[in-house]
Amino acid sequence: MNKLILSVCIIIASNCFVYSSAKLNGKVYTFYSDSTKDLNYINYHQLINKAEIGLYNREPKESQKLYLEAFKKYPKPFSKDLINACIVSLVNKDRKMANELLAKCFKLGVPLEIILNKKIIKRQIGKQNIKRSFTLNHKITSKIPERKSIDSLLLLDRTYRIQNKDLQELDKSISLFLLEYLIHDRFPGEYLIGYHPTLFLLFHHNPTFWSEEKQNELLKEEFIKGNVHPILISLIKDRNALFKTLFKERYYYLPYDYIKNGKLITNSSILPIDNFINEDLLNIINERRNAIGLKSVEDGQKLNEKKFRKKYQLYSYKYI
Repeated sequence: MNKLILSVCIIIASNCFVYSSAKLNGKVYTFYSDSTKDLNYINYHQLINKAEIGLYNREPKESQKLYLEAFKKYPKPFSKDLINACIVSLVNKDRKMANELLAKCFKLGVPLEIILNKKIIKRQIGKQNIKRSFTLNHKITSKIPERKSIDSLLLLDRTYRIQNKDLQELDKSISLFLLEYLIHDRFPGEYLIGYHPTLFLLFHHNPTFWSEEKQNELLKEEFIKGNVHPILISLIKDRNALFKTLFKERYYYLPYDYIKNGKLITNSSILPIDNFINEDLLNIINERRNAIGLKSVEDGQKLNEKKFRKKYQLYSYKYI
């Protein structure tokens, strides 16, 4: 099998941006770096967590207030939060705000079908109005150079897995390529390449690499700047801990948000979980989760209650 080749060449530098190109398997990928610094987004996620639990506690007005506070303070809200804030606005009969948030979703490249699948949005705004907003605001992300690079990597990744080729070498090469994005301060997040539900896969297929100190610190830096969602970092660390301990230990316990008879129960996950969780360990887990902007296990359990999920259909990133 031909060796995967990774090479990186810095070609232009200016005060704010570094333009780079890289070659993987004979294909050239491009990206650029914005050296400007953003806010610390850990507080953003904590506000969002409060907004979500506020809706659970039947305080939709307070929930909407918290969402809008987060969006005002932090210029790069995540698509899932915009979708959920739109739902909360409609619960409060605030269609004007809901339409503004809907437009922002589409500008991030959120697909039309995701919005149409949210019953409360479809019912209160109307299918035709949603389609009109989509036509006016939807950003075509497929032509963005960095997006094309990521899509090509995902295609390569899927092809290798289907054909049972050398996955270890592939995962290493892709990880080294992605590392260049981080080194040049340019994580391919939603505000660079648009909404992308499968980007997580490229990181999750090599959790050992991304759990190493240097790589993990780079991811955390991008998290602080609002480019990386805490779910990505936490799942990488969880998966790495699982593989190292033969599925006996975890760190953040995602997406394990159900507790039953003292055990955390898996929720739509391919990873088994069967160890007993006592109160002391649960407190440690929650401290870890809070430190990276994740909601507590107990709050996660509430939001995953079937009745609540069915009523509001809050959007959440898939745990892949």
